[in-house]
Amino acid sequence: MSTANKTNVNENEYSDILTIIGRMFLLMKRHFLKVLAIVIVFIIMALSYLLLTYSPSYKSSVTFTITPLVLSDSESGISVYKFNSVTSFSDQMNKTFQHIAQSEALRDTITYDLGRPMNGRIVAEPITGSNIFKVTAISSSAKDANDIMESFVKSYPSIAEHIIGDTRIQIIHSSGKPQKPYNVPNYFLYGFIGLLVGICINLLIFYVIANYAQTIKDKTDITTKLNSHYICTIPHVYIKRNSNDNVSLIKMSPKLPDFSEAVRVLKKRVSALLRENEKIVAITGTTLGEGSTTISYNLAHAMANGNQRTLLVDMDMVSRTLQNVLLKDPKKCIGISDVVSKNADLDKVICNISENFDVLFAGLSDCKYTNSGFKRVFKELRDNYDIIIVDMPPTGVLPSVSLVTELCDNIIFNVKSDDTGISRIKRALQYILYSKARLIGFVINNHNTGSSYGYGGYTGRYRSGYGYRSKYRYLSRYRYGKYRGYGGYGYGGYGIDSIEPKKK
Repeated sequence: MSTANKTNVNENEYSDILTIIGRMFLLMKRHFLKVLAIVIVFIIMALSYLLLTYSPSYKSSVTFTITPLVLSDSESGISVYKFNSVTSFSDQMNKTFQHIAQSEALRDTITYDLGRPMNGRIVAEPITGSNIFKVTAISSSAKDANDIMESFVKSYPSIAEHIIGDTRIQIIHSSGKPQKPYNVPNYFLYGFIGLLVGICINLLIFYVIANYAQTIKDKTDITTKLNSHYICTIPHVYIKRNSNDNVSLIKMSPKLPDFSEAVRVLKKRVSALLRENEKIVAITGTTLGEGSTTISYNLAHAMANGNQRTLLVDMDMVSRTLQNVLLKDPKKCIGISDVVSKNADLDKVICNISENFDVLFAGLSDCKYTNSGFKRVFKELRDNYDIIIVDMPPTGVLPSVSLVTELCDNIIFNVKSDDTGISRIKRALQYILYSKARLIGFVINNHNTGSSYGYGGYTGRYRSGYGYRSKYRYLSRYRYGKYRGYGGYGYGGYGIDSIEPKKK
């Protein structure tokens, strides 16, 4: 292999490593709450280990001098104690002191003096070249440490007498009874260790995911791994959030140029893919939280802006996402489920958002997807609108919703970038591939564009994802059959939040 080829190989390998690292940190940013949870768990584990294994220890120490008997007059009874500063004598004193302090004889004597087992140990620290010694008693009890120390001072001369003769102890300093443990636990250190371990575990987990996870990352994966048609990519959006606010959809706005442009591209390409007399397009996905409702709403809005009479139908009878994010009082909302259950008339439940843009919510009734009434309702809707966008629940979660695709002409499959596994997407596709509806392609959303848009997670006061909070509320117009009004007019008396309301 030539030098140039080796250089190219090395550059490619280096580029691949940087790509994996970049994806790893983007995924960590996207799943910030999970990363934070793992770190917190390991911090708690480290602190819990410290608390479970911690045993307080107390020290009681005495510094004293030892002087041997050098002269004794039996007649007068006068004893003279004097320290010999000769180095050899000092060394001898140090060695004998260590031996006596650690001896079983001294320990037995202290035990006898205390009248109970000696709960602790003795550490002797002789100062070389002098007769100054420091003895420390260490125990799990402050009282025991002090008692052991006092007993040592009293018992040492009687034991030393058999080895070095009569001695005298003169106390220089005594710490007395300890008031607090000397081994105070370092919570900060253990917490920091837990933090580092948690970060390392996160790096390992997300490295494995970034390197080995089989997910959809870009349009190439759609064509090569799913062998299907790619429609467009919707960027991820960061939206500033406020306190005491309400959940809303991300919508096309001049403040979100990349997002709005992506929706316009989606509308243009979907329009080009539709065949003659095809009006009903269903949006579905693999699992919850992939942004299908946001895609459905914005596609319908874009179609309506193109002067097409557009209807957005919420067929999610479980989550009822549209009415929860658009209506002030979703519990009073009636919709398609009430029409199918014959609890309401169709022309009384269609809500007008803006010119050419209507919404048919899921409603309140408990209605099964197998109900034949849906076919009747969709036939009537087909005759009254130019384009109908159907927001479906994820087929990977509720396979039974695949029956809804029998009512539609086309299906758009929504995929969250670098999130859902390819094998899971393929399983979800099995429920819709054999329906009458045609799978026209895939939309990749929540995709990193390399600019101010990025993967999910929380950063400061920002919340990311296809759903954000806004404290602003607007009332838009309603249509109940031939009637139009504002506020709580009509059945159910519910209002709509909209960032772009239609003015009177």
